[in-house]
Amino acid sequence: MASTTLALIFGTYFCWAAMVSGKLFHQVWAGTLLFLVFLADKCLQQESTTYSFLYGTLCLLNLAVCIALSPVQVLLFKQKAAYETPRQLDVFLPKSAPGSHPGYSISVDIVAVHGLGSSPETAWAYKLDAPRDAAGNSTLAQNYTQPNANLKYGPMWLRDFLPLDALQARVLVYYHNSGWQAHALGMSLRDYGQDLLTSIEGVRQTETERHRPVVLIGYSFGGLIIKQAMLMAHGDTSGKSQSAFSPDCAKGFIFLETPHLGSELTIFAKALSLLGYWQGASTALLEVIDPRSPENKSLHEIFLTRFANRDMVNFYEVQPESVGPFPIMNAVKKDSAMIPQKDNIPCHGKYRAIHRFLSETDVGYTRLCQSIKRLVDNNINKQDVSDVSAMKALSFYVETDFQNDLQRDQNQIDVQTME
Repeated sequence: MASTTLALIFGTYFCWAAMVSGKLFHQVWAGTLLFLVFLADKCLQQESTTYSFLYGTLCLLNLAVCIALSPVQVLLFKQKAAYETPRQLDVFLPKSAPGSHPGYSISVDIVAVHGLGSSPETAWAYKLDAPRDAAGNSTLAQNYTQPNANLKYGPMWLRDFLPLDALQARVLVYYHNSGWQAHALGMSLRDYGQDLLTSIEGVRQTETERHRPVVLIGYSFGGLIIKQAMLMAHGDTSGKSQSAFSPDCAKGFIFLETPHLGSELTIFAKALSLLGYWQGASTALLEVIDPRSPENKSLHEIFLTRFANRDMVNFYEVQPESVGPFPIMNAVKKDSAMIPQKDNIPCHGKYRAIHRFLSETDVGYTRLCQSIKRLVDNNINKQDVSDVSAMKALSFYVETDFQNDLQRDQNQIDVQTME
């Protein structure tokens, strides 16, 4: 009788979860509770010791899962937010920044956006204890000698390696709180896109800064934020921006493992989020990068339509993620990270390491740096040369017209004098 009542209660909960709620957690927890009642009933009905032991073992395993999904998980799996102190933008200037040399000027802003759930301290910094290759070899921390370096995290290439003086560039590192395992914010992809535009506008105050060219670099989910922000700045119907940032300033894009067509690993991330439900975990952003996401598909198609004439470079991983010694799959498959008819470059590293570098000699860094230089040279430096040539040509024609007018006036004076 008790089992029948529990089955009715949990069955009703399961129907509500499947047809009304639509949330993965409720569907899994309701199914687990219903299955627990079934196993417990079977265990009590069995006379055979073998079957009783089998059902009893399954019942205990299922009970452990139910406890892990219950509010007790707050004590079992304590999670913390991606970062607790609000922080949105870091600005890195060249060593020869304005003020130290009167004739120095910044020609381009490089905007970098990190991936899903990263913290400001670790988003772009190299993990000193991270494996270097499949054999487990790693370069020791003593190769990094910057004072006050974090014992766990080494150099940040955007600040420590990138030749900002040669590029005449300023780096704007945008941080976003997109943690999903606990204490998740109720922000959508459009919200993050608007926040990026607002942050960029906040450091581009003068007329010169507002018209300065921009190269945008996005790692994983950060690439989706960049695409959303550009469409909003463009005035696309998906959400018109109130930002003064002009999409015409965006001269090039570099996407590092960006899931343009989604990531198959979201299924594992969604399962992991179940252990943080009672601590505020959310799968909303994971749904965006699901391979079946209509939002991501529409975003990618419209972005390519609006910005098809811009330079784009895509880096994709060639080393699959692994559990222990066993390789599983690439976090972002090659076809998802590439854009046809654009530059697509393989990166020898795992998904979580291809945007972090220990030294300037890392192959990944040298390829990325070359791509940045090429975008700057193709879209900014050549434009500067073209502008100078145009000014010289205009100056020549103005001077020629002035000389002709002067000669004509002199001729008229000579004629009048003769008369």
